[in-house]
Amino acid sequence: MLLEQGDFPQAVAKAQAALADTDTLAELERAQALADVGTVFEAVGLYADALAAYEKALQHREASLGPQHPDVVATILGVARILALIGRWEHAADNYREALSRLEGFVGHDHFALAAPLEELAGTLAACGNHHEARACLERALAIRENVYGPGHPFTVPTIVALAELALAQGDQAEARDHLKNALALLEEAGRAERPEAAMVLSRLGALRANQGDYSEAETLYSKALAILEKEQEPETPQISDALLGLASCYLKQGRASQAQQLLERALASSQKMFGPFHPKVAEVLEHLAALKEGGDDYAQALAFREQALEILEKAYGPTHPKLAAPLAAAARLCRLQGAYQEAEELARRALAIQETAHGAGAGLDAGTARGTGTAPDVGADPLTAQIMACLAEVLYSQGKYEEAEPLYIRALHSANASEEQDLSLIALIANGLGVLYSVLGRYDEAEPHYQNSLALRGQILGPDHPDVATTLGNLAVMYDAQERYTEAEPLHLRALDILQRALGPDHPQVGTALENLAEHYRLQGKSAQALPLLQRALAIAEQNLSANDPELQALADLTTTLLKETGQIEQAAALAQKYPQLAEQETFSTQGPPAADPAPPGPPVPPRRP
Repeated sequence: MLLEQGDFPQAVAKAQAALADTDTLAELERAQALADVGTVFEAVGLYADALAAYEKALQHREASLGPQHPDVVATILGVARILALIGRWEHAADNYREALSRLEGFVGHDHFALAAPLEELAGTLAACGNHHEARACLERALAIRENVYGPGHPFTVPTIVALAELALAQGDQAEARDHLKNALALLEEAGRAERPEAAMVLSRLGALRANQGDYSEAETLYSKALAILEKEQEPETPQISDALLGLASCYLKQGRASQAQQLLERALASSQKMFGPFHPKVAEVLEHLAALKEGGDDYAQALAFREQALEILEKAYGPTHPKLAAPLAAAARLCRLQGAYQEAEELARRALAIQETAHGAGAGLDAGTARGTGTAPDVGADPLTAQIMACLAEVLYSQGKYEEAEPLYIRALHSANASEEQDLSLIALIANGLGVLYSVLGRYDEAEPHYQNSLALRGQILGPDHPDVATTLGNLAVMYDAQERYTEAEPLHLRALDILQRALGPDHPQVGTALENLAEHYRLQGKSAQALPLLQRALAIAEQNLSANDPELQALADLTTTLLKETGQIEQAAALAQKYPQLAEQETFSTQGPPAADPAPPGPPVPPRRP
């Protein structure tokens, strides 16, 4: 009753009090009380507590009812479900197999009651990478459903959708699409095209299209699913929350941040009302909100959302659970972007330790890597491990710890390339990072192939006019400037600036960086008159986005003042210095005439910013 009323704190308090009273009950009553307590803990996302309660309930029920009783089987399934939720896949699969074996003992091998546990076992096996056994379970479940209801019946749809999800886990998007379209056609033929089960299939199709980069089609599918659910269900249901998240993700990918925020705020309120404030579903919405804020460069608010999500996940799963690895790395990235390098390093190292423990990686952070060879010790070959390694490498690079960053970048690239589910965008990101590192170290021959690889992959994945393509173009151009390869650098600078202005608008911070890079390109060649207007534009952008005492803004103002003096604009230089008192204290100005015509000596190129 308390759960239905949304009084989650009171429901948990009552469940905890009930635990203390179970010792006074008879064994069967104690089992029921423990099962009820487990249900409460599961509902609010306290999975570790739920598992403990279910396991105790199982002991008492087996002692009272015997191993073959339906209530015992139901409790074993509850234990298996929680084990799957917390990622203990092998243990979950063992419990599902045990429950199915006992269930078959009193209903036979073809009873409809076996279908759902078989589907849940298949999902667990797929998570373990055991796709062959998972497919066998689903084919058996489908045969059972078809035997009971007939081929093509709407009640076969859950198994067909599970087959689609298995195909996705194996990387076969075409098979997944065919299964989902078949499921939708069955529902339409049965006159159930406007029912929640059809909305579920539409949402899965939306996720598939979004994964393929067709966000417009994904938006259409999610919107249709949401319309069906809003007509058929109460305002707060898990299905509606999932559809809101999917549609919000499409809006984010299309740069429609305000529309995405409206949906996410609605999903957050709905999830908190359904599950309480500390459920992992709430954490999922908070992570989407963090991505929204990070995309808008509001790193402080993004970090606040990430920290709330981490608090929830730690309560649900414990502080070393694999589900914490990715959120910890995301929080580390946000700390780095705000200059909190020590905190970022601690978070990233914790994320990597969790991930390597989960995947049995034994190389460790101190494993040697041959300089410049691209070889790496054996590491977990999966995209998340690579992503976390790259995150830590970024943090170390930002602190000037280049010798520590290099082997991590190489290990990350090795892991990303060796993964069965290659993430080309991640490989491009890591290659770009290695290019920057080698450029800063003056190892240009090693940097260039990484830049070229990143550029080719980003162009292939994102198209030639994406801001990430511009980032790598700018980085490559900066490296050419450092080598005095100005003829090769200039068209890259100009193309990067053009892409960013068209994609992000003329006043975006990334446009400011491209302007700085192009200005520095001209300054290094002694072309102060061409550099100055570019640098003035960059300074104006920085003034809109940085605080007055930000070191980056001060450095920009300093260089602009220098170029003003070099071009004979002494009064303007003095006025700018007065605007920035720290410069006024350092500079003296004369109206006697322009300074010497010699340009300022070449300096290092503007450090590139990397997504």
